[in-house]
Amino acid sequence: MNKSNFVHAALALVIQAAIFIVTMNPWYGFCVAAGLFWGREHDQKQQNIAKQLKCTLKELEWHDGADMTKWSKDSLLDFFTPFAATLIAAFGCVYFGLTV
Repeated sequence: MNKSNFVHAALALVIQAAIFIVTMNPWYGFCVAAGLFWGREHDQKQQNIAKQLKCTLKELEWHDGADMTKWSKDSLLDFFTPFAATLIAAFGCVYFGLTV
């Protein structure tokens, strides 16, 4: 694990907290944060594929970057660290009765 994994987790928790303040539902923030970081890693993988194939992103299929078995270890951690942090926070909110 490296610094970026912890930074991504912290940013995801900030996003989740901001959405929680507005909606009082931790699951909305979880979905937004997890989706944001999944999309970020998906996009990075697509850009790497386009660079390797010497083509543009328009020439690739939308799902070319979605195969998580082909993601690097760092990319997986950049996704799963915020995913786990926000999931734990959401369950914590439910456990302590902080939802509407």
